[in-house]
Amino acid sequence: AGIDLVVTDISRPLDDQRGAIVEVNAGPGLLMHLKPADGTPRPVGRAIVDHLFPPHAPGRIPIVAVCGSKAGSAVARLIAELLQLDNQRTGLACREGLYLDQRQVEPGECANWAAAHKLLLNPALNAAVIETTALSLLSEGLAYDRCQVAVLTDIDPHEDFSEYAISSTAQRYSIYRTFVDIVLADGIAVLDAGDPLMRDMAELCDGEVIFFSTDPTLPIMLNHRAQNGRTVSMENGAVVLSQGNDSSTLIEIAELPAHLITVTQALAGVAAAWALNMDRELICAGLHAYTNNQG
Repeated sequence: AGIDLVVTDISRPLDDQRGAIVEVNAGPGLLMHLKPADGTPRPVGRAIVDHLFPPHAPGRIPIVAVCGSKAGSAVARLIAELLQLDNQRTGLACREGLYLDQRQVEPGECANWAAAHKLLLNPALNAAVIETTALSLLSEGLAYDRCQVAVLTDIDPHEDFSEYAISSTAQRYSIYRTFVDIVLADGIAVLDAGDPLMRDMAELCDGEVIFFSTDPTLPIMLNHRAQNGRTVSMENGAVVLSQGNDSSTLIEIAELPAHLITVTQALAGVAAAWALNMDRELICAGLHAYTNNQG
């Protein structure tokens, strides 16, 4: 908005000089500042842009990209609820609908470009969780260029891509690697250590990689931790977060809402929350409180 004032000295409070507000314009023009009839031109446009997008600020909200053959929606909904508990106004687009925080604004299939675009146009959101199916990626592309966190939950080796003349493992790999390719340099890819295709994708990530698995003894898990990498696993009946030689128990498996999410889905969601630097106590509390009631 533009506020028109009548003052003697703009540097002094209005009350000191009997100043007054004449009007407030919802769509103010900049011409009078850029080319004033009298006085020095001022770069008001640049000042406005610098205020909205400060230099060296990222200018992005956290986008969590989720893709999977079967488990994508469940993991996306869990991540969105954890973000909401972290006081983030979160948009969610998944196969079960389009959500703004706890409110469903569109039912049905929303793991597509149009739904993701609606979230990214919403100025009220400061985080977005976007599920994209492999078929949507092939037919429409992505509504965003990069993401802070990419979560690959599972890859179905029998998923039908015959419409696009895709049948080989190498071609399937090329589809799903897209989500790892778009991770920002300061971002993180969350990958299933038990899937050989995902293991090969790790080296493509510009940022960090967090592996998750129900089997903490997998060689890739052990090698990753040996290089000070992060892993989320199931050990001794609990969800365990590890980095290098350090490990900590987050929550007992028996305490998870088993009727809503599987252990593997919980591991993927926890890894994503950890990648977003959420407090561990908040993640644990979120898992206890998770009700999957966004609809």
